Amino acid sequence: MINDNGFEHNEESVWILALFEKLNLTSVTLEGILKHTKFNYNEYQDNERKDPFLKCTFPGCTDSINFNYFGSKGSDGRVIFKHPSSIEGQVVDLADEIAYIAHDLVDLRKMKVVEDNEFPESWKKQFGLTDIQRNVTDRFITAAIDHNAKFLDAQPNSEKEIIEHPPDLSTMVSEIKDWEKNIFNEKLKEQKKYADDRIYKLFSYFTKKPHELKKYHPNYYEKINEYCNGAELVCHCIATMTDIEVDKIFVEIS
Repeated sequence: MINDNGFEHNEESVWILALFEKLNLTSVTLEGILKHTKFNYNEYQDNERKDPFLKCTFPGCTDSINFNYFGSKGSDGRVIFKHPSSIEGQVVDLADEIAYIAHDLVDLRKMKVVEDNEFPESWKKQFGLTDIQRNVTDRFITAAIDHNAKFLDAQPNSEKEIIEHPPDLSTMVSEIKDWEKNIFNEKLKEQKKYADDRIYKLFSYFTKKPHELKKYHPNYYEKINEYCNGAELVCHCIATMTDIEVDKIFVEIS
């Protein structure tokens, strides 16, 4: 989708919930869903990204919603979004990060992708290797509550700071993300290639025969076709398929 304004999973969540499923969610809820991640400008090279929701009208709204979605670009090429405007959105953002870090560490170990001696020393010292999920979540959640307790005294509608990890854990989050990225790139190449090949096959096939999506993905095809066509239609359809559906269709069209 690099030449068709790209694909970002957080944006896809908003498309699915608000436009395809037509759930009447508040703009604050949608903003929280949208701003729980970042995207990399560098991946798009010379293709200028446009705000996909700039002129979108959502169910229950007579006017388009301005999410103030695109922030400035950092030195690493990553878009720096403003935090969700609601405290709830910021809490969910933090909780999401804690959950996937803990689960990734457990899964990498359970699937024997990494051995115990490959875990970063700082993490082994801080959390150990016994019951990683409980230790990580307990430590992060407790620290987040203690660090952000100042919100308890905030007055309604007053100027509030941002919900965040304490500095020491924020540094550790960055370290573990970099470590996991290297692990995924080095040790999960075959799994990534397997998935990539199937998605590319489906995308190539359906961009030439988009009408066949009616047969293979009828429920979402009708919902998505109301809003877009061409590569964008195919992209949304594939994004809403389960792994089992992708595997089944791959076999049938190969």
